[in-house]
Amino acid sequence: LIVDKVAFDPNPLTSSTASILFRIKVKDTRVYVVRNAIVFIRSTPLLTTGGDNSPTATDGWVAYQLVPRAPLELRTGFSIQFFAKAYRKGDDPLAGISGTRLVQVATKG
Repeated sequence: LIVDKVAFDPNPLTSSTASILFRIKVKDTRVYVVRNAIVFIRSTPLLTTGGDNSPTATDGWVAYQLVPRAPLELRTGFSIQFFAKAYRKGDDPLAGISGTRLVQVATKG
C-alpha cells in the first residue's frame, strides 16, 4: 500500500484552536486506488486528537477532523509533522501489508 496523496485544510495552519481537515488517498503499487484500507494518522509529537483507524472509501480517500489537544504554538516558518499509516485490517501491526509516510503542514503565526 502507498499513502499516495495528503491534503490539509487549512494549509498553512493559522488557528491554534480550530480543527484541521486531513485527507489521505491510498493506492497500491500498481497505482490502483484501494478501498477499505485502514488509515491511522498521528501528529508527532502528539498535538492533536482524532485520526484513528478509519477505512478508505471506494475512491481511495479517507478524511479526518483533527482537533488540537491544547492551543498550538504557531510560528511562521515552522511546521507540524504527522505520521500516516495505511494497512490491511487484521494484519500483524509489525508485518503484513502496509505503507507509511511522514508529512507536514506549515504554520503561520
